[in-house]
Amino acid sequence: MKSKAFLAIACCCCLLLSGCSLLAIRNPQNNSFQEIEYEAPSKPPREEQEQSSLKPTESSTEASESSSEATESSSESSLDPTESSSEATESTGSDESSESSSESTESSTETSAPTLAVNPPVFAYWADDVLSNYSDYTEFTGDTFTESGRVLIGVMGAVKDFRILALSVDHISDNGDISYYYETLYTQEYMTPDCPIVVRMTFAGSFPNYGFAFTDANGDEYMYALYLSGMDGSVGIEPIK
Repeated sequence: MKSKAFLAIACCCCLLLSGCSLLAIRNPQNNSFQEIEYEAPSKPPREEQEQSSLKPTESSTEASESSSEATESSSESSLDPTESSSEATESTGSDESSESSSESTESSTETSAPTLAVNPPVFAYWADDVLSNYSDYTEFTGDTFTESGRVLIGVMGAVKDFRILALSVDHISDNGDISYYYETLYTQEYMTPDCPIVVRMTFAGSFPNYGFAFTDANGDEYMYALYLSGMDGSVGIEPIK
């Protein structure tokens, strides 16, 4: 009895698998068959199945590409503000440092300019005799002959446009006044009483060959010749007219 029921079920399965729309079921009690209509589900074509299986992958790929573009865009946008901020900071820092440097330069120029005197007294000595009295001085070498010596030149008030001159005689008048040609050997913007100048020079010949000049507070120019005293060998100065 069991084998007959199994055979009937097997036959039904075979008919279902074969796609038949009409089923015949055998009744084992009276050995009769009963027909039943059956509509098998239709399977989608193979191509549609393949396309439907590929669509999620394509969609996933597109979503991945979109996510990647969004990430790149986000990275660029996150970098741009930083770069812009850095450039702005550099520009601001550069402007501030330039302004600060300009202000400090102007301040230094203003503080370094001394108060000028009007036609201050001047003096000249052998440097070895008086140099120990000064903590600061400027030095200039006019020549290095064997007979050269060092002469200290100073002023009793601040002057500007101080110059060391090389002199040569141009003309001697009937009353003994001498006019000179001169050449500027050295110049400095200011000279002050606390910082004289030491010049290495040689007294050559009967007439002065070195001198100096400066401008006072009124804008007047003064010029002097250096000479060597024939009496005691001291250094002297005389105005050049």
